[in-house]
Amino acid sequence: MLTECKISSKTASAATAKTATVEAKPSPAAAPADPVAIGQSIYQSKCVDCHKLPRPDDYTQADWVHIMIKMSRKAHLSEDETTRVLAFVNANAKQL
Repeated sequence: MLTECKISSKTASAATAKTATVEAKPSPAAAPADPVAIGQSIYQSKCVDCHKLPRPDDYTQADWVHIMIKMSRKAHLSEDETTRVLAFVNANAKQL
C-alpha cells in the first residue's frame, strides 16, 4: 500500500531557498584563470625537464621574447602555453 507523503509549505519553501542558494554560488571552473600563475606552473613543470630554471629577473622582457621563441619549440609548448609562460616571465623580468 502506498502512502502519501505530506510536506508542509514551510518545509518546501525552506528546501527551495536552500537549493537556490547552492545553485547561486559560482563554480570554481567558471572563475577566470590567472595567466601568470598558469605560466609559472608550465615554466616549472616543462622547462626543468631539460635544464636548471633561470630566474625570470635574470633577463629583460626583450630577452625573454627571444628566449621563448627558441625554447618553446624545444619544449613542444603550444601557442597558448608559450603565451602564458611569457606572461609569467615578463611579469617578473629584470627592469631596466
